[in-house]
Amino acid sequence: MATPGGQIVELDQQVLGGETASSLGDKAYAYVPATCAKGESCQLHISFHGCQQNDQSVGRDYVEHNGLNNWADSNHMVVLYPQTKNSTFLPLNPQGCWDWWGYTDADYATRDGLQIKAVSQMARNLAHYPLN
Repeated sequence: MATPGGQIVELDQQVLGGETASSLGDKAYAYVPATCAKGESCQLHISFHGCQQNDQSVGRDYVEHNGLNNWADSNHMVVLYPQTKNSTFLPLNPQGCWDWWGYTDADYATRDGLQIKAVSQMARNLAHYPLN
């Protein structure tokens, strides 16, 4: 497999996601193809890691080795990799999963859920965030 030609940028997830990002980790990542970094208009793809695949559990392995970055290069797409955090206290999430059972709030499975609101806010704010 070819080495991706862009770069992985670390983002302040709490700033990008706002107050609804409290159940998320401090940082997210974005893969930015070289063409996008040079100013070409690019789409956004959001990649949600699985349980035990956040940066606390596997470092940047998921971000660097899932194959999406090569795909993003050839399709002119920035890939946003938001990150959950492991927690052994409330909200209880010891394996760093995205909320699919209601550990953050009762709206977890709707667009009004805290994590979905945070990721949506991140996507909107990413256009104004330095990606280099």
